[in-house]
Amino acid sequence: MSRTTLFATLVATLSILAVLVMPLVEAAPLKLQFQQTWGGPNSEIANGVAIGTDGNIYLSGQTNSFGAGGFDAFLLKFTPSDTLLWQHTWGTASDEQGVAVATSIDSSVYLAAQTFAIGVTGADLIKFTPDGNLVWQTQLDGSAQAFVSSVAVTPDGASVYVAGTTLNSTGRDHAILLKFSSSGTLTWQKTWGGRFDEGASGVAVAADGSVYMTGGTSSFTRNEAFLNKFNPDGTLVWQRGYGLAPSTLVSANALAIAQDGSIYITGDSQVQGTAQEVFLAKFAPDGTLVSQENWAETRLGSAGLGVAVSPDGSVWVTGNTGIGAGGGDAILLHFSTTGRILNANTWGGTNNDSGNQIVVGADGRAYTAGQTMSTPPYSFLRAPTKTVNPGGTVAILTGVVGDFTGTVSNPNGVVGNPNGSLTFAGDTDAVLLKV
Repeated sequence: MSRTTLFATLVATLSILAVLVMPLVEAAPLKLQFQQTWGGPNSEIANGVAIGTDGNIYLSGQTNSFGAGGFDAFLLKFTPSDTLLWQHTWGTASDEQGVAVATSIDSSVYLAAQTFAIGVTGADLIKFTPDGNLVWQTQLDGSAQAFVSSVAVTPDGASVYVAGTTLNSTGRDHAILLKFSSSGTLTWQKTWGGRFDEGASGVAVAADGSVYMTGGTSSFTRNEAFLNKFNPDGTLVWQRGYGLAPSTLVSANALAIAQDGSIYITGDSQVQGTAQEVFLAKFAPDGTLVSQENWAETRLGSAGLGVAVSPDGSVWVTGNTGIGAGGGDAILLHFSTTGRILNANTWGGTNNDSGNQIVVGADGRAYTAGQTMSTPPYSFLRAPTKTVNPGGTVAILTGVVGDFTGTVSNPNGVVGNPNGSLTFAGDTDAVLLKV
């Protein structure tokens, strides 16, 4: 070997070693762009958030300060710079809860809501124009005891999916998936489950039209999260369970799909006798588990309630945790495409606060919907960035898909124009955060 070749080999070797021992470069700290509360003298909670084609933000939730009944759903529209454009309530003489919101390529806004009456529950889907005008409203028959949890729109805007839970004839809960046309016609309705209980907490539609539903199940060998893939015609493509040991409780609370087709689910896992932890699991479109991380920061317990993917492929998770400024705080976790945690923050005041859902805009800014029981001031604090691989495994489930027989009707809900305050006004206020 010549002296020149030896020197080149030595330089290359040293370069590789330098890379191997180089510490990971910590991501720049997150900066809170704005924090906005909304509410009245009683209680408001934001459960859903979505971004329209014009970049404006829609916030949905529940209020008992305004509206037609004890509780009503609400829908707010903000600009990206925090200006409130309009605010509406929707409800009947019974109690309603705004659960989730989604937008369409034609700028339509779909509000998924829940009606609670004596002995019955109804799953509601309401369509609005971007100006806040009511287009149509429909409700799955209350005798079906259906609970809605999530809503998603197809990329072409032609169809809307609603996921949730229904009580079957044996008194057990089953997951339910409904497909509507953009005009409000019920296209098909499916149930999925096993011997015991299932509940769907999230639904999302991929670029190819595939539909993914997630939630929790206790029907198989353990209490675990499930992830199911459906074709647009309602045919089940595959079903997977994600969990740990039989004594560990695992449940998924939300899911999101990346531009490359990867599926992310978040939720909570709890080993018996220990605190609850946030988990984030990544799956390939064929149901293969790609990566998994648990955020294990505290003995006080945490839960992942919302997940979103940035245009650059990084992943955001929100939820709640026992650490922070006081009480329980909202959390905001940011992960790379490989599952490495980039940032962790808490937000809140001296009382209980939570992040319930999250969405990311085309500019990479993340918006979190949640709630606060705290009066100002609020703190946005850095949190520990420790994560662990929990060693979860994936099983092929054997749940059965059934044809649901619920009927739909017009619930005749009324749209109201509340005068909610943008300063803390009640015992609990809705929250919108931007980072």
